[in-house]
Amino acid sequence: MGPEFIFLLAFLVLVWLPVTIVFLRQRRPIAVKAGKKKAYRLNRRYRRYFKPTERKMQDQACRLLSEIDDALQRIEDRKYGICEGTDKPISKARLEAQPWARYCVEHAQMLEQGQAGEQEQ
Repeated sequence: MGPEFIFLLAFLVLVWLPVTIVFLRQRRPIAVKAGKKKAYRLNRRYRRYFKPTERKMQDQACRLLSEIDDALQRIEDRKYGICEGTDKPISKARLEAQPWARYCVEHAQMLEQGQAGEQEQ
């Protein structure tokens, strides 16, 4: 798996995620028979609990798309599969698990532990 997988993943994120967000945004009449007051309370609860989830999903989608764009740029620059921290090749298993990976497993672990400085963020 390589660039084709990244394109497939980008397609899924660009098509599937917006459809999911639109589905979550649909507000169907809640408790119409119960009256306006109860429907208002339920809609208020919806906004309180689901709006933050929507925002988190949008933020995650934006971050993922940014990572995918960076990976596509690395493919064009012929730097795909090379760790940005150590300039060593990234293992095939890591690229299959996370095609947009910027770092090899060892360097990513060092970054998580705060032992290595990140070149660019």
